[in-house]
Amino acid sequence: MANLTIATYNANGCAMDRRMYLKRHLDDVDVLFVQEQWLNEDGIRGLQQDMDNAFVYGKSGMNATELLVGRPYGGLAILFNTRSNRPSIAWHRASDNSIAEYKRVLALLLTEIPIPDAALRCPDQEYCSHREAIALYSVSINAAGMAAAEAFLRRRRKRYRAEHVAPFKEMSVIWHRIWEQSGRPPDGLLFDLMRQANRDYKSAVRSHARNQDNLSNARMADSLTLSRSRDFWAEVKKISYNHRPSPSVMDGIHGDEKICERFRDKYDEVYNCVPYDVGEMDNLRATLSDRVVTRCQNGLCYCDHSLNVNDVNKAIRKLKKEKSGGDLAPSSDHYLNAPRNLHVQIALLLSVFMSHSFFVYRFTAFISHTYPQKYEKVNSKI
Repeated sequence: MANLTIATYNANGCAMDRRMYLKRHLDDVDVLFVQEQWLNEDGIRGLQQDMDNAFVYGKSGMNATELLVGRPYGGLAILFNTRSNRPSIAWHRASDNSIAEYKRVLALLLTEIPIPDAALRCPDQEYCSHREAIALYSVSINAAGMAAAEAFLRRRRKRYRAEHVAPFKEMSVIWHRIWEQSGRPPDGLLFDLMRQANRDYKSAVRSHARNQDNLSNARMADSLTLSRSRDFWAEVKKISYNHRPSPSVMDGIHGDEKICERFRDKYDEVYNCVPYDVGEMDNLRATLSDRVVTRCQNGLCYCDHSLNVNDVNKAIRKLKKEKSGGDLAPSSDHYLNAPRNLHVQIALLLSVFMSHSFFVYRFTAFISHTYPQKYEKVNSKI
């Protein structure tokens, strides 16, 4: 299991200059804990707005209207680096025992998550203040799935370039950053260290490019020695693919340039096959708005705006494997291999989303990325 790089930061206040420092500092770690004596809700919102490289969750014990005197309660924020280059979970290599343990631990973690009863029973969703509780509920569900997977499942192996070239790149970036922060001196020891780190990185890149065959042979030998048949045949396939000649004729078209144009036209057709009619969409919007006014707002709605567990179960079964919404969101396999009580939690979460007309972006982004999208051509004139 890959290790997380964790750091802490403790200071008074969270002004703009400190937020910029935290943003740069987070590039070097996976998780950053921020403990501030004067961290109120405004400071947390400032972190959430400025930290585009992080997912921020924080809680303050201060009242924003209190005077900043004496010894306030302060607050705590957790920043997750969303640009971390850690490899993803290798679900395709997970054993049955590992998946069983993942289900068992996730089921236990889910029982510890408090359900937002007040938000579920809220009589006036338009003027209530349950968004923070709903967002916390969503984050807790995602975090439980990630934690259970981290405990029992291995991550994918890094490619050779990421494993051997990345350290040189990291040192080059660090020394270049120190050189910039020191005023970009044109000579001296700091300048020499920055240039040497840059030369080492470029040398590692050139060495990797020149020795592709030797590196591939070494990986094949390691696979045979360690009895990793899957890795061995993966290397064999890479070699055979590299030596396969490119076709000179495709669909009756000759020449590389014309074949490329053919691929471009086909992809253009595939990605633009969904029809869209402005008038039709305007009519649909008007119809839905009318139903909201005449039915939902008068207590005559045909739907109770809630999902049941069977709805969620059917939707999860339709997910494609090894799909992810990015950042630190769980992949589709986290849900496909999850215990039944996760379906209950998701049904409650989506129901409270709909009733409050409020959605957590990272949760909905995961759904949009992992749900199978099947488009069919239809005649918009019908």
